[in-house]
Amino acid sequence: MDIKKLFAYVLTDKKVERFFRELQSENEIFCEFNSLSEFIQFMHTPSPQSVPLQNHCLLSIISRIQYTAEKEAGLSLMTYLLSPGLQKLLYSTVPAGEIAQEKLQSLCGYFFHVVNKYPVLKRPNKVALNLMLDTLKEVLNERRYEQNWQRMESIDSPDFMETPPVEISSLLEKIKSFIEGDDSIGMTAEDKELILCSRIYDEPMQEIANRLGLNSTTLYHKRKQAEQKLKDRWKDEQ
Repeated sequence: MDIKKLFAYVLTDKKVERFFRELQSENEIFCEFNSLSEFIQFMHTPSPQSVPLQNHCLLSIISRIQYTAEKEAGLSLMTYLLSPGLQKLLYSTVPAGEIAQEKLQSLCGYFFHVVNKYPVLKRPNKVALNLMLDTLKEVLNERRYEQNWQRMESIDSPDFMETPPVEISSLLEKIKSFIEGDDSIGMTAEDKELILCSRIYDEPMQEIANRLGLNSTTLYHKRKQAEQKLKDRWKDEQ
């Protein structure tokens, strides 16, 4: 699955072109480029001399993404610009047997989240590397969530120890309470449905997205936020 090819539409997309023209009107450094394709070519040609300007350009794009309501064009452009690094992340974090398409949607979701939260003023150097490292952290955190849920699901297996450790037993009781609706932790009905369907009943995320009328990337974000509520609710008791 080639991320660069998937996002190659930015080369001719009118919204991305408009986003670039707006960058040119706001920041004179973009006026050095006669076209969007010329700018992209520059960004994909690293050299010691070009790094400072490339960092400046990335920071300008991130800043515009963060303060504009229409983020899609900027995020698409950022994904295409950093597609080589994202491609490496994708194949280095997809375990054998897992569906690359689903993991790509998840990866893009984390990347978009990282871009939207990037501290432009505090981290002006090595921007591309910082974005990749931050995205990797998000992916690894998700993997830990997955492993924790798989560990609890294995409790139903005949091979699992007859008496689970106290901390697992306690956590199971909390999840049981959550499922039955007895533990109020500020979660919406949609939050609960999302976790129950994807984690407990193993319904594919794409099917849930179709049913709820949501984008898959948005759905991964919502699940992560819902699980964070669970984590925050129980962290002091574990």
